[in-house]
Amino acid sequence: MKRIFAGLSILSLSLFFANCKSDDNANTGGTVVPLRDRTEVYTENTDSIAKYLKNNYIYENPTTGEIKFDSITNGIYDGEPTLDKDTRLKSVTFKNDLYAIKSIATKTIDPMTGMWKDAVTRLEYTPVEDDVKEYTIHYFIINEGTGKKAMPIDSVYVKSKVHNLDNEVVTNPYKPEYYSFPLTIHEFNGRNLVTGKTVARPAQLTSGERQVLSLIKTAEGVSIGADGSIQTQGTPGRLIAIIPSGLYTFNNPVGTKLKGYQPAIVDITLYNSLDRDHDLDGIPSKYEVDPSKIGTELTMEDYFGYSTSGFEKTPNFLNIDDDDDGVPTYLELQYKENGIVKYYQYDDERLKICTDTPNYLDKTCRPYMEDGEWVWKNKKP
Repeated sequence: MKRIFAGLSILSLSLFFANCKSDDNANTGGTVVPLRDRTEVYTENTDSIAKYLKNNYIYENPTTGEIKFDSITNGIYDGEPTLDKDTRLKSVTFKNDLYAIKSIATKTIDPMTGMWKDAVTRLEYTPVEDDVKEYTIHYFIINEGTGKKAMPIDSVYVKSKVHNLDNEVVTNPYKPEYYSFPLTIHEFNGRNLVTGKTVARPAQLTSGERQVLSLIKTAEGVSIGADGSIQTQGTPGRLIAIIPSGLYTFNNPVGTKLKGYQPAIVDITLYNSLDRDHDLDGIPSKYEVDPSKIGTELTMEDYFGYSTSGFEKTPNFLNIDDDDDGVPTYLELQYKENGIVKYYQYDDERLKICTDTPNYLDKTCRPYMEDGEWVWKNKKP
């Protein structure tokens, strides 16, 4: 009889998030202003950005190597092309890719006792409505990076510095840290639903910051010294981008130098990116998409658009029970060999216990607990 051992905890990202900021509004210091029409605000932003491009240029200090945007009215200006005429300045369009989150209380099985219980075990994710279908971001790549591309939902290790359109510093470079997206069920609850360990809510970049990272690559390797200093192998990607407020903090001011509804100039460096298993079910998120997409360059829609549980707003990579049979996915990946609990890989043929569909995606292939172990009673011949 096919058996599976219950009760082994899976790896937790609790320590990974321990040093992250609690949320992306932590640096806002002004008063949040009332919501306005997003199209109207974007039109204003477009006009103010166009004026900025005509009156500023890319400044490169030959002595220090400093690179920034600066005004042509400064005494150091020496006839360089303004941004609107500088062929090094590129533009790209992105849509608002944020998701609203709704918590759902459902019944689940306690993996330690086998008893049913009520808990917030599922989150529904709905794209944020935005009348602006596409935002234009102007950017200048300083270094492309020599490492790898970051996927849309990777955790990223970045450093950034922000200016307003008057070239005033809004935020000095933060000590580089990890940022993650989206918020998971474990982070929402503040604890790992399997192990019970505390999980901190990670810091999150704005939609615009996250998306411009797709234009550069990481370094080839990163190490952090005891004093917090960073050593890299290869070159981390770096760019400066002018981000409309609709893809930044919109009506939320940042400190005293960036008011609500104002565009931001973000100088951002991408040091590293990490694959994640967002729902901690033992399957890396990049494999919880349509099987035909695995191994391709994935989009946000690829991740959020794949659900096998019957809950279309809860994608597999954020669902601790992918087939909604009441048994967490990670338990359906377990097996016991010589008294040691092990895990099958997500695509192991031995997971096709009842049908030709892996058991963790097959609601009809539900295990039952007997004597502290999971047992499948309807396995195929």
